[in-house]
Amino acid sequence: MGGIGDLADEKLTRDLWLQADVILQGYRLRSFERRGFGLKAALDLANKRGKGIIYVDENCYGPDGYYAERPGWQQVADAAGGRVLPSLPISDMSTGILTALTIMCGIRDRTKFGGSYHGHASLTAYNMPTFDTDIRLYQRDTVGQIKDKYKFPNWSSDIHVAPLYYAIIEAWEKESNLIKDEKYYVHFSDSVFALIFEYWDLWLNTACI
Repeated sequence: MGGIGDLADEKLTRDLWLQADVILQGYRLRSFERRGFGLKAALDLANKRGKGIIYVDENCYGPDGYYAERPGWQQVADAAGGRVLPSLPISDMSTGILTALTIMCGIRDRTKFGGSYHGHASLTAYNMPTFDTDIRLYQRDTVGQIKDKYKFPNWSSDIHVAPLYYAIIEAWEKESNLIKDEKYYVHFSDSVFALIFEYWDLWLNTACI
């Protein structure tokens, strides 16, 4: 889409909302509302059509506080959380997994009880449990064992994500079978979606003939 400010895109967005079971939005908090969308608009739509909706906000800082409406990405969230963390997309991907679980729980509850459900995903909130005494970071001796096993070089917090990726992959290739061992991988061809696309391709080919 060109942008929510474009009339054609606004109409397309509203048409998509009419059909949606789930709305996941990553604009800054309340920014979507100022464009005429947002949680209230989604709930009004759900009431009119007589079918609940699952609505999830995803942002950097969470649903409240001084920074709630500010933009941010993972490295910013890592700094805001206060821990020195690896320059890897850990909270990016893990927050995504928690978001997917939130959506699945919303779909489950809508099926069982009806209604609409609102969730919130925050990158900074994911980082905060590293301060919890029951979770925390790995102990230094554990980190040292991993470093020695894979012969990782010394890294500082100023290394960018991409060079860190390449260095880790290179170490894995040299010092382990993590890259080559198939048990660590899941292939699309083995997933439940493979058959869907297989039949879809078959249908398209038949239709074209």
